[in-house]
Amino acid sequence: MPGVRLFSLQKNAGLEQLAVLQGKSPVTDLGSRLDETTGPFLETAVLVNLDLFITSDMAVAHLAGALGVPVWMPLSTMPDWRWVTHRGDNP
Repeated sequence: MPGVRLFSLQKNAGLEQLAVLQGKSPVTDLGSRLDETTGPFLETAVLVNLDLFITSDMAVAHLAGALGVPVWMPLSTMPDWRWVTHRGDNP
């Protein structure tokens, strides 16, 4: 998509999956440099201040939500009650 920039905050396992995207979809890897000396989530909190944050990690989703950043999380086809599926959003 024109004008869309992708940033990966992935740490540790799974980083090798970014190599598959080389040349197809540019992704800026930021995860390998995050929170190594500043403590958990400090640098991540600065970086999630995006137009939209998409994650499968609940901890970072809560962090982004607490900062007022719009968050999308992929859910299983049968999510449980806490996902408030009868609404268009989830406070």
